[in-house]
Amino acid sequence: MKRGFTLIELLVVIAIIAILAAILFPVFARAREKARQASCQSNLKQIGLAYMMYVQDNDETFGHGWPEPSWSSYWGQLQPYMKNTQMLLCPSADNTACSCGFAGGVNDPQYIQSNYIRNPFTTVGWYADMHGKKLAAFDIPAQTILESEGRRSWVHFSAWCYSNGADGRNCDPSIAARHNGTANCLYIDGHVKSQTVPTAVDGANPSNDAWLRQWDPDNGWWSTTGT
Repeated sequence: MKRGFTLIELLVVIAIIAILAAILFPVFARAREKARQASCQSNLKQIGLAYMMYVQDNDETFGHGWPEPSWSSYWGQLQPYMKNTQMLLCPSADNTACSCGFAGGVNDPQYIQSNYIRNPFTTVGWYADMHGKKLAAFDIPAQTILESEGRRSWVHFSAWCYSNGADGRNCDPSIAARHNGTANCLYIDGHVKSQTVPTAVDGANPSNDAWLRQWDPDNGWWSTTGT
């Protein structure tokens, strides 16, 4: 005599499948994010190579930053070495073009969308004069961040080098911890590593905070002086 599944047996099988799915789906999601993280790290390595080629052709000096002519001026300087802007987009990121009316926003015709942000410590001065520093000015290039994942195309000062764990289109240029709670960082010596980013930073100046020292080795803070 043929015998089919009883309702209880069917419900038990469905429950087991649901439990397995609940266990495995987060694992699959983390694995997918690890793959995207690797792709993002590859982007930053290529960006690092473009920086180094630019610096070698520019008297060992980094290019200027904002404001001439726009927030993303420095990406324009690197374009001859990158050849395209696809490497500026992290596969895990949303559209991070600033939605405000300031330069570098969606209304800026010279804006180059990027999911990576530059360390302002690589320039000298404040808004009116942000010409690049000499490569020799960095005593510990292996511990000084050049680019990191973030929102908008520039970090105004090291006090904003925190993460709110989100992307989005507002004007806050914070670090974006997109990959399982971590952000990829490119260092001046060319290596890339992923690390956890604090959600707040020390307000003291100078600061001995290890995270801020990666952005500003001199003070652990944004400084308008230097070489």
